Amino acid sequence: MSNSGTSSAQPDYKVWASLLGGSCGSATAKTATAPLSRLTILYQVSSMGASKTVHSHDSIYRTMKNILEKEGVASMWRGNLVSVIHKFPYGAINYYVYEKAKILMRPYWSTPTDPGISCRFLAGFMGGCAANVVTYPLDLVRTRLATNDTIRNWGIIPTLREIARTEGLSSLFKGLGVTIWCQGLNIALNFAIYETLQVKAIEMEKWIFRQVLGMSSFNSSDKQRGTWLSSLLCGAMAGSTASMIIFPLDLIRRRQQMCVGVAAPSFLAVAREIVKSESIRGLYRGLIPELIKVIPAVGINFYVYELVRQEVLGVEISPR
Repeated sequence: MSNSGTSSAQPDYKVWASLLGGSCGSATAKTATAPLSRLTILYQVSSMGASKTVHSHDSIYRTMKNILEKEGVASMWRGNLVSVIHKFPYGAINYYVYEKAKILMRPYWSTPTDPGISCRFLAGFMGGCAANVVTYPLDLVRTRLATNDTIRNWGIIPTLREIARTEGLSSLFKGLGVTIWCQGLNIALNFAIYETLQVKAIEMEKWIFRQVLGMSSFNSSDKQRGTWLSSLLCGAMAGSTASMIIFPLDLIRRRQQMCVGVAAPSFLAVAREIVKSESIRGLYRGLIPELIKVIPAVGINFYVYELVRQEVLGVEISPR
């Protein structure tokens, strides 16, 4: 971070590095945690009768057992292809807008070398909103495929065609409003918390490497990238905090996406119906598998992004 005010900081924000690093990080994390991601979605829409395999009051163990017995191991990755196709442009746009927004907000940084948690939050929100607007139809398709336990051979294009044919083109953006707020806040919280913690973690790791272990350099060239352990720990804290805050919004948007053949009810209408029929606890249905998923997922996402940028492409991440 110390060289952020010099000309050497200029190459830190090359477009192609953010696009490629963001794509790889997002796709890797999504594939690694796909079974838990599908489990979360199934729980979120279980009370709607969308799946015959998952029941809202079943334990995670029983649900996994039912899915494996009735649908097979491969079914745990059902919808993952569309997830990966979705995450490549999603991650690319997300990270690019985030890095670019941080530059534009440089006059408002906490210090000349530190964007501060507020700028990170705003930049993350911009990145999350932009990524969701551009890639939303794929997110809708992913939800439909992940909850489909009867028709196994549907792909992305057939699903898009079926939604457009039976529900209209506008249905491809069903639930977009809630998604922008939900995922915008989710990404904002993840970036703000992760990078703020990672700055401190990197400083601590440098001290341990130099003062305790007697090593003269850190990460071979003193770059602003932590170890895999710090990425996982900071990612776990960022992901779990963000998920607990925005989970009710995520559940509501999934319910809107599953309203087949009808106009999606409003945010408040869905929220009222959930509380009325399932109590407040209904807004957090599926939270446990979601937390189990995000604890490794966020760390993997950021670690792969930083790894690709610095070690593969040779583009540093400083300033954080």
